[in-house]
Amino acid sequence: EFEVYLNDKFLPEIKLNNEYYKMLSQDKKAVEYLKEKAMRVRSLEKSIEQRNMTIYRVASKIVEKQKEFFKKGIGYMKPMILNEVGDELSLHESTISRVVNGKYMQTSRGVFEFKYFFSGRVETESGEDMSMIAVQKLIKEIVDKEDKKLPFTDKEICEILVRKGIKISQRTVSNYREAMEILPTYLRKEL
Repeated sequence: EFEVYLNDKFLPEIKLNNEYYKMLSQDKKAVEYLKEKAMRVRSLEKSIEQRNMTIYRVASKIVEKQKEFFKKGIGYMKPMILNEVGDELSLHESTISRVVNGKYMQTSRGVFEFKYFFSGRVETESGEDMSMIAVQKLIKEIVDKEDKKLPFTDKEICEILVRKGIKISQRTVSNYREAMEILPTYLRKEL
């Protein structure tokens, strides 16, 4: 099993200096001022605690859904969409979007931004969904193994993937190849 925890040990602690209460206990205006500031500090602490809990819940959902990725590697990445995770956690899609941006997860497979785990899906002939990242990995493997004197066209890559049971269009193969910064056929060809 995998364990999820927040690494918040480097975050500064919020403290109120009780010496102010002692010094100003005679002044009613000062006491009211301090009470208001103490309420703001408690509100800030509560907001930070809620934010951390949301990050924890999203991280836990990522680990739950991507267990096979963590065990076996990128080829086992499952498709995840923000609004589906939001529905499962009873959070709005925009909240999930804010959580996954700029937050990172340290794993045995490396450090990944949360949003790395959210990708589109491609359907297979068996009716299962495959993540866009897993399909991109397959495209890269096909290109890496191709004959450099006769590299595959996007159409040929598409046909290879279709034979493997992945329902994908040539245009999608082109888009994924471009996103991975893999050169087109004529620029990959070696003489």
